[in-house]
Amino acid sequence: MRSGVLFTALLWMLTPGILVSAESANEQIRRMDELMYPDARTQITLIFKEQDGSEEVYRMKAYAKDANQKVIVRFTAPPSQIGNDLIMLERNVWAYDQRAGRVMRVPSNQSFGGTGFSYGDVVRLNLADNYEAFLLEENGEQRLFDLRAKERDAPYFRIELTVNKTGYFPLRAVCYSRSNRVIKTMEYSGLKQVNGIVKPTRITVTSPYEPGESSVMIMESEELKSYPDRIFNKRNLAMRQEENF
Repeated sequence: MRSGVLFTALLWMLTPGILVSAESANEQIRRMDELMYPDARTQITLIFKEQDGSEEVYRMKAYAKDANQKVIVRFTAPPSQIGNDLIMLERNVWAYDQRAGRVMRVPSNQSFGGTGFSYGDVVRLNLADNYEAFLLEENGEQRLFDLRAKERDAPYFRIELTVNKTGYFPLRAVCYSRSNRVIKTMEYSGLKQVNGIVKPTRITVTSPYEPGESSVMIMESEELKSYPDRIFNKRNLAMRQEENF
């Protein structure tokens, strides 16, 4: 027994990056999701700035439940996007094509409208359900996590996520491809107290593959709301039942 304890102590000393168990790291990421994404109706603006300086602006309302495990996204601008709404169910993202009157599944890692955000980012995909978390290091008020995708269709193969240790809110995410190349970096800023919780309200995305371009997602408002499970289905993309609550 004594040798087993000694071996375990030596193992922890020789692997300083493994500071807590995988289960504990996952619990911390889940707590972050719950604080960042309560059951709520949220108004969001997405601004895509291209290399030539031109901008495209998307405005949307998100209706979320269960820490963003179920999400409906309704576009209110630009006019060309209105009606082509999104829903996320069981890690899958579906888009409604109002001209065709049908719902199509879209890959969560596909770029949204050529912006730096993926469809998974736009629906604010729940990290705890899609990634396995490992704590790499702790430095002052920051913790660095290594998030590994549970499924191949996750938006990113791996994410190095820096989280504020006290407030449990994200600070920076470096997203990697399967070949271990940096795809993009997300910087979280605009700290505000929202419904009694301090959290970032602005995400800025840059990519080494698209120098001179940037994409910014801004949370304009968040109203806590409780929605029934029955509105989170693909048929509701046309019915818009959430407007009754």
